[in-house]
Amino acid sequence: MSPTERIPFDVDAALLRELGERLVGRADIAVAELVKNSYDADASLVSIEIGRDEIVVEDNGHGMSDVEFRTFWMRIGSPHKFQQRHSKKKRRPLTGSKGVGRLAVQFLGSSVEVTTTSAEPRSVELKATVDWTQAETKKDLTKVVAVLETSAAPGRYCDGSRHGTRITIKRLAHDWTDPERARSLASEIWQLRSPEPASARRTDETFDIQLSSVIPKAQEEFQKQLLAPLDIWHAILQGELTPPRKGGDQGELQVNLRFREQSRPQQHTFSVPRCFLRNLRFEIRVYSLFGRQPAAIAVSNAREYITQHGGIKIYDSGFRLPYYGLEHDWLDIEVDHSHRKSESQLLPSNLQVPGGLSNVPTQTRLLGYVYVNTGQEAATAAPGEDYLQIQVTRDRLVDNAAYQNLKSCVRTAIDWYAMRETLRRLQEVEEEVAIRPRREEQVRSVAQILARHAPELPKRQADEIKREIEAVVDHQAATQELLGQNLNLLGALATAGMFALAFEHEIARQLTALEVLSGRIRSSSKMSAELSDELDRWIRRVRQTRSIFSSLSDEESRRKRQRFNAKSAVEQFVAQAEPFLGGIEVNFEAIDDELKLPAGTFADWSAVFQNALANAANAMIDKRVRKIGISSEQSGGRAFILIQDTGSGVDLQDSEKLFEPFARKTVISQERRSLSIGGTGLGLTIVRMISKNLGFDVSFVKPGRAFATCLKIAWQENTR
Repeated sequence: MSPTERIPFDVDAALLRELGERLVGRADIAVAELVKNSYDADASLVSIEIGRDEIVVEDNGHGMSDVEFRTFWMRIGSPHKFQQRHSKKKRRPLTGSKGVGRLAVQFLGSSVEVTTTSAEPRSVELKATVDWTQAETKKDLTKVVAVLETSAAPGRYCDGSRHGTRITIKRLAHDWTDPERARSLASEIWQLRSPEPASARRTDETFDIQLSSVIPKAQEEFQKQLLAPLDIWHAILQGELTPPRKGGDQGELQVNLRFREQSRPQQHTFSVPRCFLRNLRFEIRVYSLFGRQPAAIAVSNAREYITQHGGIKIYDSGFRLPYYGLEHDWLDIEVDHSHRKSESQLLPSNLQVPGGLSNVPTQTRLLGYVYVNTGQEAATAAPGEDYLQIQVTRDRLVDNAAYQNLKSCVRTAIDWYAMRETLRRLQEVEEEVAIRPRREEQVRSVAQILARHAPELPKRQADEIKREIEAVVDHQAATQELLGQNLNLLGALATAGMFALAFEHEIARQLTALEVLSGRIRSSSKMSAELSDELDRWIRRVRQTRSIFSSLSDEESRRKRQRFNAKSAVEQFVAQAEPFLGGIEVNFEAIDDELKLPAGTFADWSAVFQNALANAANAMIDKRVRKIGISSEQSGGRAFILIQDTGSGVDLQDSEKLFEPFARKTVISQERRSLSIGGTGLGLTIVRMISKNLGFDVSFVKPGRAFATCLKIAWQENTR
């Protein structure tokens, strides 16, 4: 036998190109991967320059040392991000895990120059040049080399930083003259950008993205798409204080309020008695995130973004005061929600609307900036006079008369929004009622017409029409009686729901406190960081479970009726239901992109699909194959949504009984019974009640070949 020999594998260079095409796919995604690398490097600013045959991506992050460059950047598929999970300094969750950045560079062009300086002391500047055409020539990826140069002097990067990374790609593989590419790039990275106002100084939380290009309209399209998430607001409040002549006199607060559908803002001037504040202006955006959003922004992404960055923050001469935001309820918004307050303590009686304060938006629906200047306040205050000042901790303001003026001004504007929003909704309801005559009035009108014209009709025909009208009246009376019974049932469910909402508000506050605690634990030691990671995972699971209540906790979701895009809405309902689906595969790609559901509130449709999905999940608990398919069809002027599952199936002849209260068909094994959802037998009853209110039919029908059960939702599509 010959002696053993160790022989290495060779990697064909063509594999690199194929990996780039498969894992990256598009040029805009490739550039987005480089921007994500900057985010992971704790940069506060990344700039992108797009020329006709050159792309430069530069940041002011922590850069790379010689060891890091050789170990990570020169290794394709490095798993260090998966192992590390958080960035070095700012503890950002890392956005990459497969070493795709190197593939992105090769995908974009055949020549790359990487210049980097580490933030570590006594770092040198590294400059590496790679010509990817070597791989094409040598046909062996392992033979490709990077030419590395070292300079003792650190380089200059974004924002004048002495550390960071610059990647220059030449001999581009794609045409960037179409500004649509810049717009697509912004669509990939907008969630990374922190929504700080332009006047704010950069902090550890800041991550800004700038693009310059010689391509006409590219910069404009990029900026428009990058800021699109901030422009999907429902209403916007802008306020500015006219200061008093001297401290303690009356000031005036001018507030402008504009709802998205209004072309001109509403204005009001509020008196500020005993005002010690001299400099204040603010802008607050209110979001109502459900249904299809402009600029192809997924609602789930927009909600996550506003939840992460939302709240009302205070900036002192451009510096953000860390205390103010989602972490602390400094405006008592959540307190008023939990106490179900309905009347504002700040607005005069002529601006109050009954129950209006119930429409105060929660902090996770607000993105606001309050601008003050404590230096100017100190300079203009009279000796011994209260003025707005910052505490020695530099994270918050002193709680004095001037601070109470500030708090009162901002909260007054929010309360005014709540009243105007309530009034707007009441007007919408009145308009809807006005154009839909009551059914009983229509019946009485027909009876009166018949009585007038009965002598002109043959007696037999008149009697037949009279019997038909009486049958309609009797049916209507029976319907009213059934509705009363259902309302009693709904009352019990609503009572449980109110307690659930109160619980949800309290859980939200406690989770925010836990997140603050997690940050403190993480910063103390490496072992504490691991504990903090576990705590973060637990918090994410609880927040995901809370999403089940999201359509109920949002006032607009409960009240505003509209026709939602079916596919977009179903995507959100499936995301809401994820905590109780237990990994069940749900495919809804077969829903028509243009199909709209019948008019109803987001909460109505959420209840329909959550109950339908829960019913399907229960039916599959003991099944090996667990799949749900949601599709749409249209035929003869009617539209259908089919919700199918691989569960235990139903007997179609007796299926109507399943819509009766407390009727249950699914039998679950004893050992798996704790995994079931609900269990009251009311889910399908609720779906049927909502169907009658919204004007659609719901029934079980014969399923498709791969499924055991099919729930069909059907409606007349020519309704508006």
